[in-house]
Parts: sequence; C-alpha cells; structure tokens
Amino acid sequence: MTQLCVQYLGRPVPVIVHGYDHPVPDGRGVLGGFGPLPGPWLEPGFREKGYGDLGQRIALAAELIDRFNTMIGEVSALPEFAHVHHIDLRNTLSNTVVSKYSADSYCRLAWVQRRRYCHSCSWRFPDGSIGIN
Repeated sequence: MTQLCVQYLGRPVPVIVHGYDHPVPDGRGVLGGFGPLPGPWLEPGFREKGYGDLGQRIALAAELIDRFNTMIGEVSALPEFAHVHHIDLRNTLSNTVVSKYSADSYCRLAWVQRRRYCHSCSWRFPDGSIGIN
C-alpha cells in the first residue's frame, strides 16, 4: 500500500497505529455489558486457562499490552516506516477494579459516553436531575 501511495501520490500516506490501554479482565462488557457489543471480554479466556485471580489477570493483561506497544513503537521507529505514527494510549483510562454489582458506576460511564441516563439505577446528578435524553 505504501508503495502504491508513493507511486500515485508521490509520498506515503501517514498511518496512525495505537496499542490500547491496560484492560481490567474482570468480565465487564462494553459500557457495563449492554449495547451491540456487550462482552464479557477477556475474563472467560483467562479463567479457562487457569487464571482465576483478578490481580494476576490484570498483571498479565498489562504485560501483554506493554509488549504490544513496545513492538509497534519499535516498528514505527524504523526509517522505512517514518510515515507510521504510534499513539501510546496506556494510562488514558482508569483501570480501577469495579464490583460487578456496581451498576451505578456503569450508568455514570454510559451517560458520559452516550449522553443518556439509565432507567435501571438510582444514579442522579448533583442537582437531582437524571440527565438528558
């Protein structure tokens, strides 16, 4: 693809790659487990392979993501890939462990990301409102 861009455009097209942030493989799905991609992500696979301890799963997932970021950082630093830019997204999200039963936390996240409120929990804004539709 890069050669085609150089041939037809006279230069390579910039490419942005990212390496993800550290996940918390605790079984939560996207936005707490609802929507078109509910999950659960990662946790079942770790559990099936004998990693039942959440702390151990967090450490292993962080190591995997760190190695992946290192690899794509090294590749993007090669002279022939000067047009490839690695965006390091580690430490951009919270990797705080949230109880599976803390629906209020999930609803706050859903509101922030989707600008909606949740009908199934008691969470309210400081002024007592439940958000906007």
